[in-house]
Amino acid sequence: MNSYEIVSLGKKEYEIRWETNFWKAYVVSDYENWPNNSLVNTPFECIKIFETQKYGLVIDKTQLLLEPRYSRIIYFRSHRVILALDEKGPLDSPFNYYYYDINGNCLLEEKASTDPFIRHHLAIPKIAVTDTLEVVYINCYDKFNLDRNDYRIISWQYYIIRREGCYGIVDYNNTELLPAKYKKLFTDENVDNVIAEDETGYYSIDVKNKQLEKIEYDHVLVGEEVVYGFHGFIVKNGEYLKVLKKGSSVKHDHNPLPTLFGKYEGEWGIISIDGKEIIEPMFRYISKTIERKYFLILGEYEEESEGDGVFEEFEQNFQTYSHDGDSLDFYMKNQKWGIIDVRGKLIIPVEYQFITFVNDHWLVNKGCTLFSVYYGDHNKRILETLRGKWGALEVNGNIIIPIEYNKLLCFNDISHLLLAENHLCNWGALDWENKIVLPFEYTTMGDLYNFIIKNNA
Repeated sequence: MNSYEIVSLGKKEYEIRWETNFWKAYVVSDYENWPNNSLVNTPFECIKIFETQKYGLVIDKTQLLLEPRYSRIIYFRSHRVILALDEKGPLDSPFNYYYYDINGNCLLEEKASTDPFIRHHLAIPKIAVTDTLEVVYINCYDKFNLDRNDYRIISWQYYIIRREGCYGIVDYNNTELLPAKYKKLFTDENVDNVIAEDETGYYSIDVKNKQLEKIEYDHVLVGEEVVYGFHGFIVKNGEYLKVLKKGSSVKHDHNPLPTLFGKYEGEWGIISIDGKEIIEPMFRYISKTIERKYFLILGEYEEESEGDGVFEEFEQNFQTYSHDGDSLDFYMKNQKWGIIDVRGKLIIPVEYQFITFVNDHWLVNKGCTLFSVYYGDHNKRILETLRGKWGALEVNGNIIIPIEYNKLLCFNDISHLLLAENHLCNWGALDWENKIVLPFEYTTMGDLYNFIIKNNA
């Protein structure tokens, strides 16, 4: 929620709007997020002066870092620099731009051309500040000669580039580390290791020692879905790659958007960025990491047919008749989920019909049917459950709340409690040690929730 106040910054008083959404200020946390415009993992907050429509930066809402006189402010986390643009007129007029370090010291001031190509390429900073606080001038502009959509910043030193549809890696002086000849490329932030795909398959590459080894997988993915468009991926510390054997593309006649399995299905496993196999490809599905410690795994399932009344249940229980349309993507029964850690150790047996991670615990269901529902008005795809009984497990898999409740819900503002519906369809509240905090005498979850909030229970 936005708030307004008069504050003193330096020698002036400003009417300031503290924004939880920074899109108006054109502030980005890193090139990777361009143009999502948010300040993430920084000490900065953006201010906007309404009278002049200019932007500045402050720290802790009191210390002025940059005067509010800029039309656009960009923070490049990987380069440790702030770029501020001072536009004097419309987009086709000259403008100045300034580089600052994170303490507000000006490193470089230049007047830019009106050439839209140069304006477009401000996404590559000309300056970086190293770990030892050395200022480095980067020669990307003349040497790269690429559109903004054809490169991605790994760090101030390294860039993934795309030439004629193929991917490679160069440093900030455009020195080639890996030739641009691969269809898909994954690398870590230090560019020590690369997983790359060409016409003959996938390879694990030791960049520094220039060693290459073929790895036998049909598909390699990072994250929850394949990112369409640019297929050069940066795998950050603690992240892993999903691999498929016997993998094939998924076709969905009623909805072409990716569903639970993303674009592919097959036998899923996990490898690290150096090509070492952590989990053998044997599961029907593996999620992205949970808390960077665990994977949700699917052992087997049965997909229901139209004759089972699935669409009728979808319409009765989940259809909201939204303006942009709801749709049923996927549904399954007798599915078996479990949890393994990133070392491949089984934490929760593959026997539950659904598992979700809440407040450092696992909520588990036995007996439910699982629906993947796309809600058009919210542009979200959500996994919904119907029937079955719920319980809770400790993070190590030990049962702490018996699997006997119709529903178990946890809300952020009362995360120390679980709202539970018992077999008589009455609602009450439990703590995470299975002690009854509020008796099961409420007829609706809303009445129980409102009572807790109102009485600070």
